Amino acid sequence: MKRLKDYAKEQGVQYRTAWNRYKAGKIAGAFQNEFGQILIDESPPESHFKRVYKQLLIYKSLCFQ
Repeated sequence: MKRLKDYAKEQGVQYRTAWNRYKAGKIAGAFQNEFGQILIDESPPESHFKRVYKQLLIYKSLCFQ
């Protein structure tokens, strides 16, 4: 997790620009925690194929025991 301030520094933009991107929904994985901090989850999102495959494996293990 990184803070919006760190994201702005990485992107080479001012904090206000990063804030505007956050408000516009242009930063994937960004959210505001219960303390009001804007955090960015850096873990890559799981692909649709992997999600469906996991569900299939779970279904198969439950039905064909």
